[in-house]
Amino acid sequence: MRILFSNKADSGLDYIMENFKLKETSEEAAKRSREKKPSKRIVIDHLVKDFAAGKLTEKDLVNSLRDELEVPQPTAEQIEKDILNRIVPFLEMVPEEKLNDPDFVEELAQRLFGEMPTRKSSGPGEYGLKKIGLPKEEEMDIFPTIKPLKSIAEPSPSVPTKKIRKSAVPAKQSRGSDKYREQI
Repeated sequence: MRILFSNKADSGLDYIMENFKLKETSEEAAKRSREKKPSKRIVIDHLVKDFAAGKLTEKDLVNSLRDELEVPQPTAEQIEKDILNRIVPFLEMVPEEKLNDPDFVEELAQRLFGEMPTRKSSGPGEYGLKKIGLPKEEEMDIFPTIKPLKSIAEPSPSVPTKKIRKSAVPAKQSRGSDKYREQI
């Protein structure tokens, strides 16, 4: 059995992370990584899934939240209540074997994310470009137009020309024109 987060469940998790100030700074994340501990978001994700699968009781969930997130007991109890109200009702429990059926995966994507994939999926996890937040294939520009940089020799209008100094080292002479090199 696989337990999946819908958009609403993920929003509930975001709310909990924000409301209980559980978002980690990069330093805190690095410290947890060095200690071989998962991030607080992943801890909550795993505990919620274990609870939904029946591996944890409500009391075990509270104790695990307290220990893993290193929060006081009353805070762990409040987090548990928010988990039960904001996340658990929006989880989707799916048998593993059904994830091999492309039609079921499309229907599941519709239920979880509220929109249909842009193309027929050919297997589990392939929800189409729209599903993962990318633009449609015809809208994607692999090589975006790059604006040309101002010539280095041209002074910027905001910088007075008197303050620009020339280098004391003469520029190296090129052996010929090289259209791939930027002029100095």
